[in-house]
Amino acid sequence: MTEPLFATTPVEHSPGACLPLALGAPFVAFGLFSLLMAAFSAQGAERVWFAAPGAAALGVPFVVRRFLRPGADPTRLSLAHDGTVTLHVRRGDVVMPPSRLARVVTGAVTTSVQGSRSSRRVVVFVDGAGEQIAQVGRASFTDADLGAFFEALRTARPDVTFEHR
Repeated sequence: MTEPLFATTPVEHSPGACLPLALGAPFVAFGLFSLLMAAFSAQGAERVWFAAPGAAALGVPFVVRRFLRPGADPTRLSLAHDGTVTLHVRRGDVVMPPSRLARVVTGAVTTSVQGSRSSRRVVVFVDGAGEQIAQVGRASFTDADLGAFFEALRTARPDVTFEHR
């Protein structure tokens, strides 16, 4: 596999500090209490009945953390030497060869649900017929990284048009 001409780096997203603490604190408190009961108060076979649930309760926050924060968001863009743009997302890759990619549109998408409006900034890749090939949120990239990718794409593919809506 050849090295791409340019590739963006993934941006790491975090659920914050309060959510894991709020979810994990009761399990840690129960686990520590159970282990202390097993060590100092229980005798004989009772120790197992206190120690096993305590150890399991201490393991729950680590399992929950794995599902809340599975690692860096793997969304990234790469540009090959022949002008092929590839959007790497968690579900697979979207390959846009030079014969297909004609336009890159940046802007915002606004959604409205029961009177509540939300907006997110997106990058949309469009083919020659005006059909959308792929859409990705700009939050997956740093502004500097995305700007450098657009410059590399402009240099490698002067036929691609850029729009902002």
